[in-house]
Amino acid sequence: MSDEMIGCGDNSCIFKQLRPGGMGTNGGCRCFKDLEAWVDCGFGHSESNHDAVRKVMQDTQRLSGELRRARQQVADLEAQVADLTGAVNR
Repeated sequence: MSDEMIGCGDNSCIFKQLRPGGMGTNGGCRCFKDLEAWVDCGFGHSESNHDAVRKVMQDTQRLSGELRRARQQVADLEAQVADLTGAVNR
């Protein structure tokens, strides 16, 4: 992973699975709030991208949960391998 900043830096950031830590006093995750805007559709008409941002946020939350579960499964399997290796080497 690069050293490039991912997420807003808050400890509740949706991207904390990629980069843990962050401040707990700056008002919560802003990643998706900062993306919401009014988009000019032309002809003097504009609309909010709120629904699209919300869908991306929901998908990101789902994927974050899947990543967290996968990391736990890997940790559990590593512990089982260590136990079995120890049993074989006795």
